[in-house]
Amino acid sequence: MHCPRCGADALVGQQFCRFCGFNLEKVAELLSEQPPAALDASLAHVQLRQRRLEHWAGVAGLAVLSLILLTMIYLIVSEIMIKGGKIGAGLLLLMFFIGASVVAGLQGYSQSLKKRLTQRNSASIEDLLNSATRQLDPHREPTSSVTEHTTELLSAQPASRGANTKEV
Repeated sequence: MHCPRCGADALVGQQFCRFCGFNLEKVAELLSEQPPAALDASLAHVQLRQRRLEHWAGVAGLAVLSLILLTMIYLIVSEIMIKGGKIGAGLLLLMFFIGASVVAGLQGYSQSLKKRLTQRNSASIEDLLNSATRQLDPHREPTSSVTEHTTELLSAQPASRGANTKEV
């Protein structure tokens, strides 16, 4: 894996770039969700047809549910409220069906929003690859990290005992 900001090599589990300090957690998540490298044209065409079919199936389902709701409202108003004379019971039943349909509609809308968000997150790897981070300065030399070569500095110092150490 490479840092998208400076292009330095980075380990897969690394949280920050050692050279520029860029947060690499989201990059690692995006790379783990990366879609297959190339889809051929026929597979992409089939996926497009599937999305269109799902869209029109949702529209048809919404139309059928709307007709069922309108039929129930008509039956409640005509049979219970007008013919039966039970206005209170009819209004209560009418409010129940309208409330249930509103709740079902909101649940369906929530599910469609979640589906769109998951599709957007899977497409965000393409956004990352197509963004300005892909155009790195080729002449830039990576700077060394603060933590690199620290063990060499420790071994270079003499092992003398300081004034604060106690001999046994």
